[in-house]
Amino acid sequence: MQTKTTEETKQDAIREWVAREFNAIPREWVRIAMEHFGYAEPLPMWGTMWIVDAHLGEKFMQHSRVMVGDASEIDIERIDDAKKRGKVQNAITGLKEENIDWAGCALLEEYINEEMSGAHRILDKDGNATAAYIYVIADEYVIGVNGAGWNFYEGVWDRLYDVCGIHWHEYANA
Repeated sequence: MQTKTTEETKQDAIREWVAREFNAIPREWVRIAMEHFGYAEPLPMWGTMWIVDAHLGEKFMQHSRVMVGDASEIDIERIDDAKKRGKVQNAITGLKEENIDWAGCALLEEYINEEMSGAHRILDKDGNATAAYIYVIADEYVIGVNGAGWNFYEGVWDRLYDVCGIHWHEYANA
């Protein structure tokens, strides 16, 4: 009998976690519910969203950042890491002076998205932005992913699995 590698076991654990903990619903239903309850937040473009339990929702909300529409709206003081705060400040200065480099643009994209301004973007365990957003709608935590045509298991679900500190994969071959 061949034993799976740690990476294969982790991928299996992530798929099981998503299948067990995430309840898929159409994005259109979320939009209708938001309108009914008077919410006016931007929704990600993907056609499916997921309801998660309160524990996961609160965890993701704690690891999220509110997106802004332009660089002047970034709250530098809320960036805990001094090194990252300095990099963001330098990128903002470079943008104002019209001499921003590629790395500065990539960094600011973690904070700025005109279309998603005001939405809570979920961060990974290192504090980097993911493509997932978290909402509280009618006392439910709902996750949406901005993007289409790619595998959410690599780049979204795996990063959220790590944020939650889940280690199911370590027990699979035990």
